[in-house]
Amino acid sequence: MLALYSRENRFLFVYLLLATGLLTGLTSWVLCRNHSFRTENVGYLSDKLRRQQQLFEEQKNYLPLLDSAHHTVVAYRPEVTAVFVEADIDNQLNDIRRLYVRRVYSTNAADDTVRFFRAFDQAANFYQMLYRDKKILATRQANVRLLAGQLAECKIDFQAKAPAGASAPVVAPAAAVPLAAPPAATPR
Repeated sequence: MLALYSRENRFLFVYLLLATGLLTGLTSWVLCRNHSFRTENVGYLSDKLRRQQQLFEEQKNYLPLLDSAHHTVVAYRPEVTAVFVEADIDNQLNDIRRLYVRRVYSTNAADDTVRFFRAFDQAANFYQMLYRDKKILATRQANVRLLAGQLAECKIDFQAKAPAGASAPVVAPAAAVPLAAPPAATPR
């Protein structure tokens, strides 16, 4: 009895496998019988792939410029006054931006090669934002340190001007404010 059950399972499996293969073959024949792959599509796709490969290679040549600009901006310390470092950062960011601008004006706007270099413009804008934020943060931190020093000096001067035996003036607390309104007078 058990052998018959196993034989039926094998027969059902082979039957379902053949039915699936036949159905897949029939469906693919119906869908693809009238579609031929044109040779001009092959030429267009191979040209497009070749052009994209050339653009990737060209982008790879400019990656060291991006890396050096990033390292320069990250290593920049606004506390140290170095005009040549700031000028170097500005020049590097302008060089990166020029890669995109040169592409925009040298080719027609409909060409897809422009979008390959849009990332360089976006990276330059990001590095410029990072550079400005570092400068603003350093200025604000310097202002906070200056104000904290002035506050400490003001406290010292206030304590120094107070009479020797007198303590700081004590202000009496304000009178308590009633929480409820007083009862209204009843007419007689």
